[in-house]
Amino acid sequence: MREIIFIGDSLIEYYDWNDRFPQHRVHNLGWSGETLEGLRTRVGSYEQRPKPDFIFIMSGTNNIAREETGVIMTYREIINQFHNTFPAARIFIHSIPPMLLPWVKPEVITQVNDKLRQLADETGCGYIDIHTLFLQAGVEECLEEDGVHICEKGYEIWSALIEDILKNNP
Repeated sequence: MREIIFIGDSLIEYYDWNDRFPQHRVHNLGWSGETLEGLRTRVGSYEQRPKPDFIFIMSGTNNIAREETGVIMTYREIINQFHNTFPAARIFIHSIPPMLLPWVKPEVITQVNDKLRQLADETGCGYIDIHTLFLQAGVEECLEEDGVHICEKGYEIWSALIEDILKNNP
């Protein structure tokens, strides 16, 4: 049994990760409306938690929806905090999924995701590209009507990828 932390915004919070991965001890630390700055301020409060084997971070969606695209430095600080607090944990960062908001241009999400992929490489984190998977499956099929939140099919695609990661990382 592994200790797994899922942390980030509502995209984490609104899914029952415990039900999906009952063979592990799962901690859903998603927080609706959270930005990367908010996440950075609460990372230190998790020092007393059981030491995780895996940390899956999904954050930045709310920053992008607010047209705040300079998120990489804050993301780097969060990763560094996790590396310092839980040095043995495998950390995975997620791409920003597609959004169907008229003011969020798809190329902005692509640019941020390119920087997130580079950040993952630089910091020794894994990178989970759900953006591409959602595009391949059909964005409308993966998102709720609000154009941001993930529907059941999207969570099935995403959690299957997480399952593969857990199987392939002893």
